[in-house]
Amino acid sequence: PKEFRQWAFNDLDIEKLSEDIDRARQAGADLIFASMHWGSERTQKPSSHQRRLAQELIAAGADCVLGHHPHVLQPIEMVESGGRTGLVFYSLGNFISNMYPPQADTGAIAYITYEKDNETGEITLKDAAYLPAIVWKKTYQGEGNWDFRVLPMQQYLEDETLFETLDRGMKKRMPASFEETVALLGEEPARLTKEYPD
Repeated sequence: PKEFRQWAFNDLDIEKLSEDIDRARQAGADLIFASMHWGSERTQKPSSHQRRLAQELIAAGADCVLGHHPHVLQPIEMVESGGRTGLVFYSLGNFISNMYPPQADTGAIAYITYEKDNETGEITLKDAAYLPAIVWKKTYQGEGNWDFRVLPMQQYLEDETLFETLDRGMKKRMPASFEETVALLGEEPARLTKEYPD
């Protein structure tokens, strides 16, 4: 219904989204992040609809777009449209998930830093990074319940003590998942990080 959670819901109508962006700017927002529930599940390539809507959002005034719904990672791009440039994470994959591989057990944690010039008011993207993560799902001993852990892959792969705490399946899955993630997301426009930035 139209009156249900008007503050939170928009049905991907670019006219409504543009109005939301305008209202946020008029209310004093320095930055506009669009969180988009879009794309086809388990598809690592953004659809033409996602790409078109990303361009429209950037042109309308969004600074950054954070996508979700495909349950797998999709690329990160700088999108130029309407005389503006914005950062687009088409899909950050899964964070805590009960879905199984391929790829549905991986995700990325985005770290984005903007800087504001207090004299001019100009805001610029200072840094963008992503931390590859994987969901380790295992049963509690004797309880029949599931234990979900989100693990920073690179830290586990570079620390033998941490890596040895994993079960055989995760030891096999994690290196391949990390390689797939880095191959898909690359180093531009967001860099790979293994640390939690300050």
